[in-house]
Amino acid sequence: MTRCTSVLRLLVLAGLLCGTVSAALPARAQDAIFVIESAPYAAALYQGDLAYLREELTLPAGIAVRLLLPPTTLRDSIVVQQDGSRLSEYRVATAETGQIAVSLTTAPGDAPRALTVAYLASGAGWMPRYDLAVLDPEQVALNFSATITNRSLPLEEAEIQLVAGMPGADASRRPAMTVTQMNTLYAEPDQGSVGGGAVAINHVYPIGTHSLLPGDTLVYTLLDDTLPARRLIVWDARFGQRTEVIYKVSNTSDIPLVEGSVHAYEDGLYVGQDDIEWTPTGGEGNVTIGGLSTIRVRRTESVAQVGTFRDDRYRHDVTLSITNHGGEDLSLTVLDEWNRAGQNFEFSHEPIRQGNNVLRWEPVIPAGETLEITIAFIIN
Repeated sequence: MTRCTSVLRLLVLAGLLCGTVSAALPARAQDAIFVIESAPYAAALYQGDLAYLREELTLPAGIAVRLLLPPTTLRDSIVVQQDGSRLSEYRVATAETGQIAVSLTTAPGDAPRALTVAYLASGAGWMPRYDLAVLDPEQVALNFSATITNRSLPLEEAEIQLVAGMPGADASRRPAMTVTQMNTLYAEPDQGSVGGGAVAINHVYPIGTHSLLPGDTLVYTLLDDTLPARRLIVWDARFGQRTEVIYKVSNTSDIPLVEGSVHAYEDGLYVGQDDIEWTPTGGEGNVTIGGLSTIRVRRTESVAQVGTFRDDRYRHDVTLSITNHGGEDLSLTVLDEWNRAGQNFEFSHEPIRQGNNVLRWEPVIPAGETLEITIAFIIN
């Protein structure tokens, strides 16, 4: 790629036209040091506050240049190359302005040198943002945008890429599914997420050429579409006396959804905020938008001694009570724990036992009615 913007900034100072050679240098040009500001032609912005910047320069013969990089540049990340190979020698110092200065020179009689300078710097990055509007129980309108911020970097007509993931970040700190969301997967499908250890690059979103002055914020839409969804009303009895409404959103778009915060809306009102996990194309993301006010649930458990002094046994009786106060029948997912110390289990409604010691029921609660699921077991 040929970029003439930085070249012109340099060569105009030298009294040359873009593309001329050292024979046209004015008198004493070799004694001058030309100082220019970095003007990257490309910027890869990472989630958070890190950018990987690339710049191209063409130096005529017999010239000395100080290329000023942002003060937030990571000095040990600077790489200067010519024809794909690293320069064997160049100097890096801190200028009086606090900027990082890279000193480059060419000898008289040399051919023009086309150089590439790449470096990492803090001061610009992006974060995902999602707006999810529930259209009906089977589809949602999803807007996926990037909030791009620039605090201090020179980004003028730069080709910008948004990188999902942060090299060296702790994968355990990424937004993930809740225990309840995970337990409603039923199986353990491959969601395409990155495993433990350092996170590398999950996906790159190219967004074209943009200018962002220091202090600018750009909101750029990456996806605005209607996606199919499954609404699950879930009561996980291990975590309280309330239901959750989880929308399992199928990503039928051609781009993955990076993990991030979701603002949810229903019937024209804001109904809550949740995190969505990494969702590849063809995958299914989970967004919890709150509870359902027409369902009342209650878990009770009693313990009674049924053994003797020498035969110390206790009977546990658990009742899961669900009342549908709404005007229509509702399908519900009910979850509870399989007590691994229990024996001689008795169920009023036979559950599905999941591999993670979770019991699951899928009852339909008629409008205005109450369902009671009872569990009994003995613990020695």
